Amino acid sequence: GLFGGTQDARDDLIGGPDPDCLLSADDNDLDRAPEDALLHFVNWDRQWTDLEIETMDKGFAWLQLIRGNPALLKTEGENVITFERIGSLNGSLADNDSKGKIRVADAGFSNSITPDATIVHEIGHNWDTEMGGWFTDNWLPRSGWRPADNGGGSKFPPPGYLRSQDGQWDYLATAPFARTYGTTNAREDWSTAWEAYYVNLSYPFGDGARSNHNYTGMLPKFEVVAQFFAGLF
Repeated sequence: GLFGGTQDARDDLIGGPDPDCLLSADDNDLDRAPEDALLHFVNWDRQWTDLEIETMDKGFAWLQLIRGNPALLKTEGENVITFERIGSLNGSLADNDSKGKIRVADAGFSNSITPDATIVHEIGHNWDTEMGGWFTDNWLPRSGWRPADNGGGSKFPPPGYLRSQDGQWDYLATAPFARTYGTTNAREDWSTAWEAYYVNLSYPFGDGARSNHNYTGMLPKFEVVAQFFAGLF
């Protein structure tokens, strides 16, 4: 994306005629058009560094490339995404309030999961349940996700199913997941699949970044993610 840095005076970000991604630390986006995406970086109890933003920009650039435009770098309602730098999220690398704010903690830059993969994961949360019926019809069947009711509030899932980490869902015991964290619920299944799909296409075989994810049996899920990225819905 077009980035003016964090350590100098306010910059003027001026894109070209094509859709642009503007990375702003309180800069002037002088010619931002409706088709452009503005990513706004603010400090909380930590200060963003140029290197941190540039590292995450690898993920931003990939999302723009694979879609052919920066549409995924906005919320589903085409609003600006704000990235807030924070010291700690109680062990989490980052989080997303699904209202346009993503917080990134120190752990997001010191974990074996790379910051660019983490940010692809978090942006995926802007495009899960917000997609309504598409998410329900196309994603939930990939793991057999179903509400954890079992016809009367049983604490145990039905035969052939396992209970999600958050206790709200059941999923097929045979379903593959990109990371165990994806068994938290259907939304984390979706975002860890984004994360693994990105790493699979962006990091060469043998790179340590690939060791964080499972790829066995993931092709059907990757196909759904690819269809979403291509706008085939």
